[in-house]
Amino acid sequence: GVFPIFARAARDDQERFAYAVSRVFAVALIVGLWFTLAVAIGAPFAIRVIGGPSFAPAAGVLQIQAFGLGGSFVSAVWGMTLLSLRRNRQLVIVNVAGLVLGTVLVIALTSAYGAEGAAAGTAITEVLLAASVPFVLLRTDRHVVPSMRVVPRVLLAAAIAGAVVFIPGLSAVLGAILASLVYFAALLVMRSEEHTS
Repeated sequence: GVFPIFARAARDDQERFAYAVSRVFAVALIVGLWFTLAVAIGAPFAIRVIGGPSFAPAAGVLQIQAFGLGGSFVSAVWGMTLLSLRRNRQLVIVNVAGLVLGTVLVIALTSAYGAEGAAAGTAITEVLLAASVPFVLLRTDRHVVPSMRVVPRVLLAAAIAGAVVFIPGLSAVLGAILASLVYFAALLVMRSEEHTS
């Protein structure tokens, strides 16, 4: 839904465009890591509901793939940013590089670790894609690259929330719910501290 806003702002108002990219990036990072947490912690329940008890081993694969989920949220923002700036060549190069890297990783890791290796290959590729595009933008459109101050705070909130997995006897559903509550509470606390400091 934000692509038309990006495209118009990139053409008419660079300051507004940079602001929009910054805000959408922050939201994509926050929501993407929340999905990562919820899927990684709730995977055993999701697999049990969708596939039944016989598919229980697939929960581990889904948990690994969840780590690529946050990356895909952020990558979508970078893709729209490059398209809006008409950086088609850079977009193609980044995606082809991601395809080649992903293929190599999946083949190598699948042969060594099976389905978990394949999941790890795709997750690593998504995270690397999300992390690499800002460096491309720094070379071509430095003014658009948002501040990365939000990244440590969101990662810290996710780490704190992820600690709920160490609570003994906690079910996957309750774990995902509790992690979500802790995650957003930690983000709110850190945001309020930033405003008061």
